[in-house]
Amino acid sequence: MVGNSIAVFESLVEFAQSKNLVDVEGYQLRPIRWLVHIRSDGSLVNVEDTQTAGDRPGAKPRPKQSLAPTTPKRSINVKASAFVDNSKYVFGYETSAKEETVLRAQACKWSFRDIIRFACEQTRDETAAAALRFLERFDAGEFLDRVPPADHATNDLFGFILEPQRSALHDPQNRTLHTFIVTRESDRVSNEVACSVCERRGTVARTHDNIKGVAGAMPKGADMVSFNQSAFCSYGFEQGANAPMCLSCMASYTTALNAMLDRHKLKQSVRIGNAASIVYWTRGGDANGVADSLFGELLEGSPEAVGRLFQSAKTGLKMTVYSGRVYAVTLTGDRARIAARNWIEETISSALENLRRHFADLDMEGADRPPSIWALLEALSAAGKGEATATTLSGPLTYAALCGRPYPLGALEAAVRRNRADNKMLERHTGALRAGIIKAVLLRLPSQPYGELKPMLDPETKEPAYRCGRLLAVLDRLQELATGAAAGVVERYFGSASSAPASVFGTLLRNAQNHLSKLDQTSKSNGIYFNRLIGEILASMAEFPHTLSVQEQGLFALGFYHQRQTFFTKRQSATSEDNVT
Repeated sequence: MVGNSIAVFESLVEFAQSKNLVDVEGYQLRPIRWLVHIRSDGSLVNVEDTQTAGDRPGAKPRPKQSLAPTTPKRSINVKASAFVDNSKYVFGYETSAKEETVLRAQACKWSFRDIIRFACEQTRDETAAAALRFLERFDAGEFLDRVPPADHATNDLFGFILEPQRSALHDPQNRTLHTFIVTRESDRVSNEVACSVCERRGTVARTHDNIKGVAGAMPKGADMVSFNQSAFCSYGFEQGANAPMCLSCMASYTTALNAMLDRHKLKQSVRIGNAASIVYWTRGGDANGVADSLFGELLEGSPEAVGRLFQSAKTGLKMTVYSGRVYAVTLTGDRARIAARNWIEETISSALENLRRHFADLDMEGADRPPSIWALLEALSAAGKGEATATTLSGPLTYAALCGRPYPLGALEAAVRRNRADNKMLERHTGALRAGIIKAVLLRLPSQPYGELKPMLDPETKEPAYRCGRLLAVLDRLQELATGAAAGVVERYFGSASSAPASVFGTLLRNAQNHLSKLDQTSKSNGIYFNRLIGEILASMAEFPHTLSVQEQGLFALGFYHQRQTFFTKRQSATSEDNVT
């Protein structure tokens, strides 16, 4: 990923600029719920609640998004945001009576006022002056019954509007205050050097804005670029000077990622449990965002989107997207840090064709819907431990899907490992997912050693491992019909049969003779059917393999699933011998 880091940032910066996400330096969209309307003498007119109901039934009400000065980075430090902040900073509001929390609230309050007071001194702006007068009157004991509103939340943001001019203190259209905000950023920059992204000389961002919404990272946000320890710095440089990026590029890439990760904004990301987030975007001619929404639906396994994909290939018609390229990157969070993995760049047309092949390779008889990346990872994971598998395999799986490359062998190894540890191959949903990923991995092996594997039972396949898997499914079903109860063959013998067939199948076949005898007494046609089926499977096998490789164990599981699926698939033209379910 290191070699592609600059390409990631370059593409994100270009995306942000093409979508007009960052056109005001030093400002960003922020959810300001409460607007405090004041007069020039600092008197209070009213407090406006901007929160509105969502556009869908049952959606959570949300405040109006407005451009406001960028949020500063703060954890335990007291650091007010310019002109817009929560009730602790604006009003010193604190519900706890502990002395230390009360003192901290007072420090927050004075930090907010210091910024407005400094803005008044530097700009003589009437809106800033009115806000300062209002805060001074509030501190003197006025308006306490009206602000902050009783139903406000601790993280609600407050802004100020001067009446009757309707001038917002946080509005970047106020050029005087805008200049003040940009100039105030000087404490975050170092001397002008060449930006590593755009290569233009400019002021370097000393710290980078937080990115929110990445799985595994802190809810308040985390950093993609940071140098918080001296061990990470070189040649005497501090903070962002170790990887110089101008303020404009920094604001562009962070704003782009935050917008794509926010489901209320662009929502161009797929969350992989609590371990990873896949962010994707397109460039070049897709002005209506058709491809952006389409790729999200496909990565999430939407049956409708996958159906359109296959229909377009069948009819020879191209899907309604424009020419251009698609980009994707997997982000994994580790509390305060974010790592970028598996940078993907592909043409839209090639990516769509690769996705069509991806779903074709994963296709498995008995599957209830096309699998999403997360569904595959869940099927390959132990219960409750999907995050570890997702961190390792989510990026490589997405890369294989979009770029048409071989699937990671780790996916096959995980499937084989889980098959030996649990009995999920007996479950239709998980069994179909594991069989699908096993088939997909084996299909893309170099030189395709196992030929063109099918989504359903292939009686012509002569591979011993595949036939051993079929045989175990037959013996399990035979015992179940003969005894009238769950056989337990799979639970007891799947692990050893899939790794060392010769060690168990002799015993299983001897037991099968007893079961065939019992079955003949109740259903002679079924006994004949199973006897013939066992003979058919064994016909091309001179002996049982002593050991099976990981790939062959995958083939074993595929044969087991295919054979078992035939026992539970209704056929319109079933014969009496075939209908043994």
